[in-house]
Amino acid sequence: MPVLLGAQACAMFFQAPGVGVAGARVASLGLVSGTAEILLDVDNPNRYGLEVRAVDFALEIEDPDAESGWRELSRGMMADTVDLPSGDTVRVVLSVPFEYRAVGVALTSLLSSGSISYQVSGRAVVKGPTGEHDIPFRDRGVLEP
Repeated sequence: MPVLLGAQACAMFFQAPGVGVAGARVASLGLVSGTAEILLDVDNPNRYGLEVRAVDFALEIEDPDAESGWRELSRGMMADTVDLPSGDTVRVVLSVPFEYRAVGVALTSLLSSGSISYQVSGRAVVKGPTGEHDIPFRDRGVLEP
């Protein structure tokens, strides 16, 4: 019975971790493709450690020719487990490969101004003593080399 009560007490005091986009950058450029990196800061406000079990994400770039004004550049998942100590913030780096043909008009912006506006959204799957929790995130910024 005490173990059950302990788990219930943890569930009552679970605070969802904060997931924020710390930035994005172009990591490499090749002849037909490149790689971007999305930097996430995951903050654990709890008094116990957690694990980031997976991160699903979609990266979109601003494209005035697209109907919504945004074009999906890449979608992916990080399945590596990252320890998240109690009361700490951990940086998680998502590697995002892309092909130039997917960039379209935004490639002109990158070449002329050196930057592209982006938005990233997704969810982090975090595991703790109370089970797994989906933590959504969404942010916008400027992708720079």
